[in-house]
Amino acid sequence: MKNIFLSLLCCCFLFFSCTKEAGENLECETLNVYYVDINNADNEPYYWWVDGVYMGEFSDAYYIDDYTVSAGTHEFFFEEVNAIIPNTETWTTTGIACSHTSIVFGENDPLK
Repeated sequence: MKNIFLSLLCCCFLFFSCTKEAGENLECETLNVYYVDINNADNEPYYWWVDGVYMGEFSDAYYIDDYTVSAGTHEFFFEEVNAIIPNTETWTTTGIACSHTSIVFGENDPLK
C-alpha cells in the first residue's frame, strides 16, 4: 500500500511540475528567442518591417501576441498604407531569451 501511495505521489508531482509555461521556457531558452506583442492602435492599415525585411501589412486595430524574434536588438518599422504623407514609426527592442516586450504604434492618428 505504501508503494502505491508513493507511486501516485510521484506521478502527481511530475504532472504538476510539467506545466505549459515550463515547456515554453525550455523552448525559448533552447532557441534563444524572446517575444514581442505588436498592436496597431490606429484606424488605418500599416506596412511593417523587421530589421529591414518586409513582413506584410497590419490591418487597422490589429494585434499580434508573442511575435518571436531571436534574442538581441531588432528594429521594427511601421508605415501607414493609405496616406498622402504617411505616419511612420520606428521601434528598437532588445530582449534576452524568454523575455517579453510590447510595441503600440499608430497612436498619432489625428482622426482619433
